[in-house]
Amino acid sequence: SDGQPAIVFTWLREHASEISRLIPNSYLVLGGAGSATRLARIGDYVSRCKAKGVDPVVVGTIDALGEGANLQWAKVVNIAALDYTPDRIKQAVGRAARMGQTGTVTVRVYACKYTMDEHCIGILTAKLQEQFKLDGRKEADKSKLNDALNPNAMRDVAAEIYARFVA
Repeated sequence: SDGQPAIVFTWLREHASEISRLIPNSYLVLGGAGSATRLARIGDYVSRCKAKGVDPVVVGTIDALGEGANLQWAKVVNIAALDYTPDRIKQAVGRAARMGQTGTVTVRVYACKYTMDEHCIGILTAKLQEQFKLDGRKEADKSKLNDALNPNAMRDVAAEIYARFVA
């Protein structure tokens, strides 16, 4: 979390459990309890962390941190596993980057080179570009997104992330 309040999303319960185990004082959210109960527990955890001067880190599945979750206290969103559905990724990011957010939200998507992640990035890039074309934004905004989602740039990012894991 680089010393900032953070959320780590993944798509599998097993991954979330393992990631949470590796992050001291993190709070694991897997579902089970109702949405309102989960959100209340997260709120209590965040309040306790703030009272202690500790940055909260919540780890969970996108489904467990989905419906009604307002996590705008987070300044970092880590996507630890890719999904083929762009809306699920936008939903995960939107939990922190929403109206009322008082700062910048850093989003990191982790991908491994020479795996399905590389293929997934290409598919997501194409899907997001098409969605953006259809949503009626100005042409200047579209070109900025197309530049940002350039497949070669995405591959470079994936290669850089992979290099960090291999080193």
